[in-house]
Amino acid sequence: MELKKSNYEIEIKKGAMKLFEEKVLFSGMCDFVIPMRFTDAGESRKITYDCSGCVALRDMYPLSTGEIFEILEKTLLTLNRSVEFFIPHEKVKIDKDTVYYDMKRKKVRIAYMPIEGASLKENLEGFIDELSQGAGEETVEYLMSVKDDLDRYNRNLKEVAGFVAEQRKRIHQCGIR
Repeated sequence: MELKKSNYEIEIKKGAMKLFEEKVLFSGMCDFVIPMRFTDAGESRKITYDCSGCVALRDMYPLSTGEIFEILEKTLLTLNRSVEFFIPHEKVKIDKDTVYYDMKRKKVRIAYMPIEGASLKENLEGFIDELSQGAGEETVEYLMSVKDDLDRYNRNLKEVAGFVAEQRKRIHQCGIR
């Protein structure tokens, strides 16, 4: 779902978010997410996002290999912050439509859309697959090495981000664009 096509609004079922999550997200304290507000509409709840100053990852393509890995690393570190606000990683959807980049501050923010039933690993692998679409062969190889690392080891988000940072250094050292 592209947020821009829905006028920065999505509709979710009431109860898809816990009351505590709504309060924390609405408070503005969660600097890892795009600011949002909620409106009740019958049995559903509308979420309106204020994406000003940020660009959806989908709108930033094509990106160089280095840029993809920089954004991937920052996304993982940003997602890791969700637990500071008692929001489980696996409940935060990450894809090209929910990951936003603040060009001015060089910072990633996430448009929070709750998901159920997906593991963190599945969420990350889906995001990596999306980043691979339309990318060059070398970029895809590096991205697949991240997926392979996810399959082999039971790493936390910070460790996965560290692996991505290592790959990013290799990419820079090899002069890959």
